[in-house]
Amino acid sequence: MLADASAPLKDVVSQSMSQSLADANAEIDSLIEDLESNSAELSMSGVSTDTSLIEKNRTKMMDTYSDAIREQLPSAIASEVAKDPVLSTWISSTDVKQITVAYMNTLSDVELVNMSSNNTLQNEIFAQVSQQIITDNPTIPASEIDVALYRLEADMQIGVSEGVCLAIESSQAVIDQCFANINSELQNKLDESTDKLTGLFAEKMEKRLQKSMKMVPCGLPVLPPNWVCTVNVWEYEVIGKYKSFKVIDNDNECMFNPYFGHDAQVYVREETPIYHPTKTNELGYQLKIGENNPINFKFNGYAATIVGPGPKGVGDKTGERDEKSVAYDNLITEFGE
Repeated sequence: MLADASAPLKDVVSQSMSQSLADANAEIDSLIEDLESNSAELSMSGVSTDTSLIEKNRTKMMDTYSDAIREQLPSAIASEVAKDPVLSTWISSTDVKQITVAYMNTLSDVELVNMSSNNTLQNEIFAQVSQQIITDNPTIPASEIDVALYRLEADMQIGVSEGVCLAIESSQAVIDQCFANINSELQNKLDESTDKLTGLFAEKMEKRLQKSMKMVPCGLPVLPPNWVCTVNVWEYEVIGKYKSFKVIDNDNECMFNPYFGHDAQVYVREETPIYHPTKTNELGYQLKIGENNPINFKFNGYAATIVGPGPKGVGDKTGERDEKSVAYDNLITEFGE
């Protein structure tokens, strides 16, 4: 799935994967600290506070994943930069690899995983590669450099997500096994505390261990674990007409009325012929001098909404993508659209 995925999906997946490992690592640190702070009471009850198996699998998981990132990332980034016809003439693939390797060597495994869970890692490598390009090409105008660096930033994002996804493919079996071992040990500790502890302390430890089991997944997630929401956008076109539109000017003083002082001026827009009040045509009928046409209108726009998870969301459709009111086609034909 990752091999065939588009760049945006790879970017989301790579960050989600790294975030899962970073969250699990932080939760294990917190759990170990809590167990140590309650070690005396746990020992008195005969509950083991040994976390060596959890720590061993956590270390193996983080080492395997970070080593895979260090192996895959330099070539993936260099490959993306090399595809750019301009950037590839300003900096070599070898230089890009060396800069990437040198920077990642300054990071611990935990720092590398944490930084790959957001844009921090790609931003730092981008900054160093950018500086190298500027230093090595002093004669190129700043405006031209700036345009190229926008492309470099996009290349960097694609390269980092591609490299992390390759790291996921090569390390997923080990990570899945480590997650399974950690969860098994957490379950053992939960069972043991349930059997040997009582009262409020038992309830406290049960909640603490259950929290860790929720934070440490049973395996490496393939996609972001929860559908939070979807942003839907609709394009709409409104077309219509007023059958009759009337405006009354009660302050009109031009039309004198001997009883009321003046008559109201009435403006009407509706579909009707206009006849001269005194003139007639050759047949003796009132002379038609025009048409009073109704007001019509048409406008376009966009509407957006956030749709939450559920079996039936706002705007969900099973048929055609377009929806029309009953009279829409008739009005389009009438207005000659």
